[in-house]
Amino acid sequence: MFIRAAEENDASSIAAVQVAAWRKAYAGMLPQSFLDGMSAEKRAPMWRRSLSVVGAGVTDVVMDEAGELVGFCVYGPSRDADAVPGTGELVAINLLPRAWRSGFGRAMCLRILAHARQEEWHAVTLWVLDANVQAQAFYASLGFGPDGAEKQDLKLTGAALRLLRYRRVTGD
Repeated sequence: MFIRAAEENDASSIAAVQVAAWRKAYAGMLPQSFLDGMSAEKRAPMWRRSLSVVGAGVTDVVMDEAGELVGFCVYGPSRDADAVPGTGELVAINLLPRAWRSGFGRAMCLRILAHARQEEWHAVTLWVLDANVQAQAFYASLGFGPDGAEKQDLKLTGAALRLLRYRRVTGD
């Protein structure tokens, strides 16, 4: 396993990982029409633009033993209006379903937490779909827990999605 900073030429692979991960992870939680409408070809230009913007947060990719890109994560300073200075945010973490439960996600999260300590962030937050108990259990295994904040997202799929904020203090 090898984790490195993402490069613009990773955009297509990142998009393919995102589509595969979302279709598996969110089946039955997001509208099927939304999941069916996702494609790596449509998402790759967005990733190319995002990876070309300096200061847009950090995107890392994880490679398997064969050198194939099997996952990515995005993180940076918290985007939440109520965040106090020194709060980081795990924006996204996605893996190819075949790479789930293989240590890749844990390794990426530990890298994010190391970055948080280096940046002197006192905490890291993330938003998780309330119905995604698998993700909630994964984050709990890494010391994250709900902090009581919730929000509704109406833009992503057109359906109301309830999100829960999880938090972890970085010093532990």
